Amino acid sequence: MRARTISAVALVAALSACGADTGDSIWMRLFQSLRPGGGTAAAGVPMETPGFTARLIAERPQDFMIVDVPTIGLNQPARILQANGVEQTWQAQGGATYALDDGILVATRGLIDDLLVISSEGVRPALAAGGGTVTRTIESLDSLDRLSTATVTCTITRDGPETVNLGLREADLVKFTEHCASPALVFDNAYWLDGAGMIMASRQFVSVGVGYLRSNRL
Repeated sequence: MRARTISAVALVAALSACGADTGDSIWMRLFQSLRPGGGTAAAGVPMETPGFTARLIAERPQDFMIVDVPTIGLNQPARILQANGVEQTWQAQGGATYALDDGILVATRGLIDDLLVISSEGVRPALAAGGGTVTRTIESLDSLDRLSTATVTCTITRDGPETVNLGLREADLVKFTEHCASPALVFDNAYWLDGAGMIMASRQFVSVGVGYLRSNRL
């Protein structure tokens, strides 16, 4: 796998430099705003907050990701909050949390229209096999706060290699698309896996009100 990395020292130095050129990269704009006096996140959350300093992100990039929900203007770093094996909970700087099962989004909390829970069984084996079909169950709350359950049939296909900008590095990953459909709901997820099978980036459905959550591991 080809990867070009930026060292922690170089990143911190770049963030500290006055008038540093951040270009069009969403990642570098975020890191630029992480330095003291650098501004605020899209949702108005101060970027220089405990647990989300530029130095900490540069020193421990494996503990962070960037989450992007364009429909609600959320674009923030998130850090790992707790882990039980491959089951992980991540918290964005604004407070919203995201539960992942080995990289598969299974729940959100703190968004305007949360994903209460979605089953993840079968997704990982299908990715490992290069594709397949799985049935997933989604639970959500309707407008009257009543529990609603929907079942979708999902077809996972391997799209092939793709070079992805993860923020601190570019990596050659393999993209998979998951097309899910039911009579009332259709959505398409995307996963980018490294050579070890780890999901390094994804675009996963949250809800009708929120749309998709894009996440990149640093």
